[in-house]
Parts: sequence; structure tokens; C-alpha cells
Amino acid sequence: MMESLTYQEYRYAVTASLDPAFRDVVRGVFAVKGELYCLADALEFRYRESGLFKSGEDVKHWRISFDDIRDLRFRGIDGRLIIAPRSLDVLDGLPGENEKTVKFKTTKSDRQAAREIAAYIRGEVSDRSEFEVSGVPVRLPELDTTFTEVRGILKLEPDYVVLDLASGVPGLTSGDVHVLKLETDAIASIDIKEGTVFDRITIRVADPAQLEKLPWPAVGKLVLRAARRHRAESKSIVRIVKMRRDRPVI
Repeated sequence: MMESLTYQEYRYAVTASLDPAFRDVVRGVFAVKGELYCLADALEFRYRESGLFKSGEDVKHWRISFDDIRDLRFRGIDGRLIIAPRSLDVLDGLPGENEKTVKFKTTKSDRQAAREIAAYIRGEVSDRSEFEVSGVPVRLPELDTTFTEVRGILKLEPDYVVLDLASGVPGLTSGDVHVLKLETDAIASIDIKEGTVFDRITIRVADPAQLEKLPWPAVGKLVLRAARRHRAESKSIVRIVKMRRDRPVI
């Protein structure tokens, strides 16, 4: 049985596999399967090789630090988590077709977790220009009127939740953009309620004064509306913020 990490040691875990390369088949490896763990500062793949003269009993380990990741994305069409390292040296010894990238194939039941791994790592290293987290388009429905609507982008930065908001006539964009940056520790709670067409993200702050700079009334909380098609990204942001809030101070 493969030894698994305890829940306290990892943030996400998915079942993953790699397609053997020709060099692997030559040495009798026909399958590479295991578990991919997202740790606090690295990804670790614990796997077994099986095939001709391979019983699959020996567990092998491969780890890559977030600092060694140049790019990472989840490809939903085939459920692959694709990692591009900063140096090809980190791929030494790892089986599979890994000339420039590592393509972990995930199971259908683990694809949401794989998306969240990608979002989490992007959030942790979003200070690098090539790793900016894609924002979620949102609206503030409680402030919408016949002649005014408030739209914006909800996104993550290291230690911050950021809202770029603008008000204007429905269908038109205002030239005035108001940026709200909330430290993770300043957020009392963040939750998402799924809807048929739109989801509602509610952010409550510990100090209502945090929202006083906004030109619109917001007493202690913000209620944001995000389209259902952005649900995966919205849920990832909510989960990442919750994990950052609960992360122990070292």
C-alpha cells in the first residue's frame, strides 16, 4: 500500500498518472500512477511504475518547489494539470513525455481539486508577472439601479483580496475605478452561495471602516454577484482565502 501524507501535511491531493515515454517502455514501464499532493510550498508526486518485470511495489517520489515553477495551468478538456518548470533539471528521473512540461492526467472526480491546485499555486506566486491570477468579473447587485450599476473584478494578490470596481450607466464603463485591497487577516468571513444563473460571494470584514472609502454604502460586508460560468474560479478564490485565513502563523 502506498504511504499517504496526513491531511495536515497537504492542502490538496489528487489521483494522477503520467503517460510513459518510449524510454520508459524500453525499460519495461507501461504505467505510472500515483497521488499528487499540493503542499504549502511544493508539489509532490508519489507514484509506482508497473509493467514488464515491474510489480509496482516500490513507491517513488518527485517534488517541485513553487519557486521552480514557471507556468502552471489546468486543461479541462482532458483533465491534465500541466507544469512548465523554470529549469529542465527538475525533471531528471521523472518518467513520462517531459521534454518541456509535465502533464499529469487526473481522474474526472478530481478535476475540481486539480483546478484549485492551479488556482492556489497561482495565488501563492502571483507577484510574478507571468503568474497573475485571472480575476472573476463581479457586480454589486444591491447597488444597481435603473441608471447605475457597479461592476468590477475580484482577484488575489499575495496576502490581499483585491476588488477593482467601477460604476456607470448600464452597458457603459465608467472612467473612475475604485480599488479596494483587503488584507486576508481583515476578512472576517467569505462564502459563496450557488445560484441557477449567478452565484453570490459575500465578504464580511472585521472592521467596517475598511469599506468607508468606497463611494457606495457597504456596511460591514460586500455582496458580489458572479456568473455561473465563472463558478470554478469563484470557488477557488473563496477556498484559497479561507485557507490563508486559517494558516497558522509561524
